[in-house]
Amino acid sequence: MPTIGDRLDGLPLPNPSRPQGRDVEYFNRHGGGNRNVDVEDDHPDEGDEEPDALKQKVQSILEQMYYDILHESPNKRCHTEGAWTNIPRALREQEAVEELYMRPELPFYAVQYVIADQETWKVHFNRFFPPEVPSWAGQNFGKCRYFHSYLDLIRQLPRHRLRLVRAELRRKFDSMVWIPNTESDRMWSTKRSLSNRWTYLPNNGNMEGPKIAINGPRLRRLRQTPSLRPALRVEQLRREEEESDGGSS
Repeated sequence: MPTIGDRLDGLPLPNPSRPQGRDVEYFNRHGGGNRNVDVEDDHPDEGDEEPDALKQKVQSILEQMYYDILHESPNKRCHTEGAWTNIPRALREQEAVEELYMRPELPFYAVQYVIADQETWKVHFNRFFPPEVPSWAGQNFGKCRYFHSYLDLIRQLPRHRLRLVRAELRRKFDSMVWIPNTESDRMWSTKRSLSNRWTYLPNNGNMEGPKIAINGPRLRRLRQTPSLRPALRVEQLRREEEESDGGSS
């Protein structure tokens, strides 16, 4: 579970409001993935303010975001070819957790990646967690449960608490090694980039795959090079779990 700093300790949630606007209508119409954490329906009754409720809310938003990023990742150009991620659908819920984004091992068949400096990373953060409710949500964001839960939360918060919440979210966001390379109107893009700033994996000349932003400061601290994560197979994972269970008995 994401570890939230003690600045949010003991803070209750304010009286809830309900999401509004055409982006929420779009989400309700088209749906989105759900990690089965309470990010939409955990509104307390009026006056029922539990200590640490705000901290728990932020934790659930982060958990849902980790899932939503992978859930919204693009398919290949021909839909019958399947998704760009090499994580089997049956394993995505258990794999799409914080740890997936903490290493430069990218769970895709191919990617285009760019190293993002601190300022560029901040731009991405503000797209994932805008400082105020936007007039519309970009492509993919409008279908993410975490995004609507976050917008619902910031509608309720006084300014000083909003600053605390965004500071904690930024701290967690800055610990991630990779994210989708967001654009002004979308979370994910697969448009081919020909600039020499971009690196392509695998290095086979195809120059294809989803665009990934790598956290430059974090990567330097890790002293690692981005690579493609080997594909997981359901049967392989089951064998590993069985071996682990056998070893612990």
